[in-house]
Amino acid sequence: MNEIIKNPPPHNFSKWKNANRRISINYKDIPDIIKCELKESIITEQNYVCCYCGVEVSIENSHIEHHKPKDRFPKMELAYENLLVSCNSKSHCGHKKANWYVENETVSPLAKDCNLKFKYTEDGQIIASNDKDSCTTNTIMNLGLNIAKLNAIRSKIIEGIMYLIEQEENISLEDLIDEYSKPNADGKLYSYNQVIIGVLKDNYNL
Repeated sequence: MNEIIKNPPPHNFSKWKNANRRISINYKDIPDIIKCELKESIITEQNYVCCYCGVEVSIENSHIEHHKPKDRFPKMELAYENLLVSCNSKSHCGHKKANWYVENETVSPLAKDCNLKFKYTEDGQIIASNDKDSCTTNTIMNLGLNIAKLNAIRSKIIEGIMYLIEQEENISLEDLIDEYSKPNADGKLYSYNQVIIGVLKDNYNL
């Protein structure tokens, strides 16, 4: 999970909300053209990775996610700060989370240093950095972040980065972390970049 810093909402989205402020509107009322612009804005903020698992996403293979579920928090349904972009997997992330959200028991990708709540084992499991942290443990469970598929993907990534370090005698770990922390020229982060950063920092006390 990467920390997401929200920008101001797209102009047309704010304009549409303001124009309809005197009537009851909800998420499904957003015109398609504005919803497309909205999604593009959010996915750009996230540097084209899923708000939860960190896999690379595109406009076509993702969906707009309400961090606080719109069915339970109707006042947040059209709040831009509550809108994220998740991958489309049914077994983890936004679709798996569904209407789950517990105040003070949910790790938010909008929270500062949220990535520090998690760490990764050599076999790709994601666990709480503090084993007494029920908030992080519950988030992992309810978002399905520790399922076998994701563990296998992360394990291969960890194996690959460790092999690279072994083979490159003069490699700079700080430069590696810097490379994976920044988006490329297209504004995109590496898929699962937070796994590589976390493993490097934990294993080498960086």
